[in-house]
Amino acid sequence: MEALYWWIIIGTLFLLIEISIPGLFFFISLAIGCGAGGISTLLGVSITLQYVIALMTTLISLYIFTALFANKKPELFPFGNI
Repeated sequence: MEALYWWIIIGTLFLLIEISIPGLFFFISLAIGCGAGGISTLLGVSITLQYVIALMTTLISLYIFTALFANKKPELFPFGNI
């Protein structure tokens, strides 16, 4: 149960960093990975497998967020060219 608290603390820390630095989706991926690690703790898997699950979930969510938001570039002049 102690590992679950660590996953929650670290995941919350990543969420707070994500909120304080908007525009980056890197830390939200880490928070999602920590959430998956916490869920795997509840399922009773070993700590090594928890790390692997957290890492794989982080990489998958980072890939998905990159695929969703990579093509959206901010416009310099949203109301047309000057």
